[in-house]
Amino acid sequence: MIILALSNKYTDHALALHEKILILDAHSDIGLDVITRRSNYESKVADTIHFPKLKKGSVNASFVAVMGDSGNYSIGTSDHPTTLTFHTINMFLQDISDSKHFVIVTSVNDLRNSVKNGKIPLILHFEGARPFGENVALVKAFRSLGVMSSQLTWNARNLVADGTGERSSSGLSNFGVSLIDEMNNQNFLIDLSHLNDPGFWDVINLSRDPVVASHSNCRDLFNHPRNLTDEQIKALSEKDGVIGVCFYPGFIDSKPTLEKLLDHVDHIRDLVGINYIGVGPDFVDYVDIESALKGFNNLYGSSSSHSLDEIPDTTKLINFTNGLISRGYSDKEIEKIWSSNFLRVCEKVWDN
Repeated sequence: MIILALSNKYTDHALALHEKILILDAHSDIGLDVITRRSNYESKVADTIHFPKLKKGSVNASFVAVMGDSGNYSIGTSDHPTTLTFHTINMFLQDISDSKHFVIVTSVNDLRNSVKNGKIPLILHFEGARPFGENVALVKAFRSLGVMSSQLTWNARNLVADGTGERSSSGLSNFGVSLIDEMNNQNFLIDLSHLNDPGFWDVINLSRDPVVASHSNCRDLFNHPRNLTDEQIKALSEKDGVIGVCFYPGFIDSKPTLEKLLDHVDHIRDLVGINYIGVGPDFVDYVDIESALKGFNNLYGSSSSHSLDEIPDTTKLINFTNGLISRGYSDKEIEKIWSSNFLRVCEKVWDN
């Protein structure tokens, strides 16, 4: 495609930059694949299946979902969501304990030291608040196991709030309000991606800490409920949060391209500045995506559009950096987008 031919002249610059900076994936579902394969008696899944691709893509740190609201985490059991969550975390931790390449981290300092030691640090994350059931005390329990971040919803309604796939216009429940307070108390990073608009504004008003939207784009450029309005982007920046631009085609444009994705980056920069942009690709090449999105096809588009042609998976992340260079972003700005902005927020939340 034309964009690849255009960006190739920046490849040497981009490759050199990837060697120097920390590449942080702010939203990855490899945990689901690891847990699913472990439940089928595979071992060393992260090392054998995912490490080669992450290495090729220069990723050296990642937020990894190990549970959430999606039914894909059922892994063939009928356990209560909280019980199931302890089970999925245990399976994931077992896989990483066997790993030569990955470590679980619970602080920005540990993350940086792990990268220096040649390891890929992983931050455990929930894609939805179902694991907490109706018990805010579980925030502290999961935090003690290394879970550092959680979305409040996926696409559907839960006990906390409504996701963007629901028709209602309700905000946080009473339990949701209590959960936000306890997340703040336990230095737990709150992620607003997938949350409906009224819930978003409730969290903005209630949270004492910065919050993030790990994988969302700009609604002003593409009118989709998973994207954020300009007012929401401004509110996140005013709380010193970060928006991770998402590579999922259905949230970019009706005719998605790398150039259209870069337009979302430019829009956030022009609206609130460079300090509030991150990267949350949300690759799905290793997921049974049709099963994962069952019931929410209206949110995700047709089965032929689940990956961006120029960046279909982690191995092609260099094309995003090429694109940023072609748009005139400086090395320092690209470093902020790839990791520094997210790490600033993590440090404030986890270490305050």
